[in-house]
Formats: sequence, C-alpha cells, structure tokens
Amino acid sequence: MAALPQPTSEPSRPAADNAELQVCALLAERGRVKQEDVVRAERLLAEAPETSLTALLVRLGLVSERSATISETERPVASCTACRT
Repeated sequence: MAALPQPTSEPSRPAADNAELQVCALLAERGRVKQEDVVRAERLLAEAPETSLTALLVRLGLVSERSATISETERPVASCTACRT
C-alpha cells in the first residue's frame, strides 16, 4: 500500500482523519493521484476548514469524483466489537 501522508500539525484545523488518509492511499496506489498532490492538498486543507481532503482533491481537479467515491467505498473499515452479535 502507498505511504499515507502525515497529518498536518495545524492547531486551527483538524488534520485529515484516518478514513481520508486510507482513501488517498488507495487513490495513490491505483495511480489515480500523485503522492505529491495529496501532500499539496493537505497543506491547502488548512485554508478550507469546511471541506474534506478527498473533496478538496476533487475540487482541485486532481482526482475524479468517481475515483474518489469508488475508493471511499472500497477502503477497509475498522471492525466494531460492539457491533458484533
């Protein structure tokens, strides 16, 4: 799997959450986005607190909405022990 970008340390804006980083890793692994573009988008994320990292990648035209959506649905989901019966 591609290396995950490191969350930014901006105190005013929460860094991209783990789910977004997993989506970005899938996109990079599949060649849908360059790792440098993900890092660039993370820097811009601090200036756009109303959006997510994947939405910002789409808005910048760095990845298609279709690719982002597919990667979001295919990312691994952490199992919830409370959800098990």
